Amino acid sequence: MLLKVEPPDGWSSQDGRVLFDAEREAERFAAMARLAFSLAIACVMLALSMIVGRWNDWVAVIAGANIALSALGAVLARASVFPRLLPWLGVFADALLLFGIGWFGPWIETLSAGMRSALVSPWGAFLLLAITSLGLNAWRLFVQALLFVLAIGLFIWWPSPGGQAVTIDPRLQLPFSDGSNATRLAIVLLTGLAMALAASRARKTLMLAIRTARERAVLERFNGFSATNATNSLSSAMPSMSASGCRPPPGNSAHRSWFRPRPSTTPGSPAQTDGQGMRASVCVGAARPSTPMPIMRQAELRWNPPGPDRRQAGP
Repeated sequence: MLLKVEPPDGWSSQDGRVLFDAEREAERFAAMARLAFSLAIACVMLALSMIVGRWNDWVAVIAGANIALSALGAVLARASVFPRLLPWLGVFADALLLFGIGWFGPWIETLSAGMRSALVSPWGAFLLLAITSLGLNAWRLFVQALLFVLAIGLFIWWPSPGGQAVTIDPRLQLPFSDGSNATRLAIVLLTGLAMALAASRARKTLMLAIRTARERAVLERFNGFSATNATNSLSSAMPSMSASGCRPPPGNSAHRSWFRPRPSTTPGSPAQTDGQGMRASVCVGAARPSTPMPIMRQAELRWNPPGPDRRQAGP
């Protein structure tokens, strides 16, 4: 499926722990961002109430409930033991908050079905979706979008009790018709799906980055160990090779061979007539394998050697 992210090739349990720590830090950041936005919205509503000169108790209750819910999520996110179900509980709590704003408020009785889509509170779903996207969980975003569509739909089309609600002007029937409201809900759902796809892509990129960083660290450690080992081997072999007549090439590189001149024994060569012809023979301390072992395989065997009761696998 589009939202499913498979682990890349070479994924290990160590990479999974790193990914879990990154997701936990992202959830903490999202919880703190949710609290900051809740406080900002409360300040905006307070400022507007002071400017207009009107105070609505129900609006104050909504702002207080939002701040309390955000503060609870931030406190739990900063705990030493992070519950895995906490973000999912926050998703359902947000949907219940939107539904409760419409259900327990005065608009069910005062506004007819269809006109309630003009209220501000249902469209706070876009902000909540954006905050949830900080957690990089595609399925949570998609489920939250579905819950928001369900909650807003129930709020918009729930019939008014008693039939005493304000009727809509015939000239405004088209913007608040069923087709227009269904389009609004479709936009909410598609927005959540787009954010879920973006979160899925970001999660896949993060997993590839974690795996690449681990492999690069292993290769750097292996290459550093190999260079040190080669230098030490060359230094320890220098006295015995010098005694046998071998001499190092210019630069004394650890990756070059040592050569010992010896007379050529090829019949008819100038060396047999004037003694000046010479050719070199390589002084080798250890034989090289005929088939080179892959670098990652060498690194794995170096840092995870097989036990005495196991046979070493081939390259």
